[in-house]
Amino acid sequence: MHAAPAVAFEQAAFETERFKSDLIAGRAIVVHISAPWCPTCWTQHLVLSSLANAPEYASVRVYEVDFDQQKDVARAFRAQHQSTLIAFHGQRELARSVGDTSMQGIREVLASSLK
Repeated sequence: MHAAPAVAFEQAAFETERFKSDLIAGRAIVVHISAPWCPTCWTQHLVLSSLANAPEYASVRVYEVDFDQQKDVARAFRAQHQSTLIAFHGQRELARSVGDTSMQGIREVLASSLK
């Protein structure tokens, strides 16, 4: 008897070229702009981790942007605060959330990227 393969969304550090390639390819993407010192961001990470293995989100790629170390990237996304989640599908932004740590709110952002 074989174990079923794990299904999880991919979490990756933000890389501009890979992100652009995923946009062009029409991939479901969520960008998480966070800071290591931010308790709200930490809670968002916990919620994202708890949803990582949900089969309905298996095709989503979550990009992590460090608010302090990647200020140019945060500005490019017009993110004024850490704890920002932005959903894309293809080249369109479909949802944006700032400071939401609720399971339901983060599920909605992930689901938006699949539209």
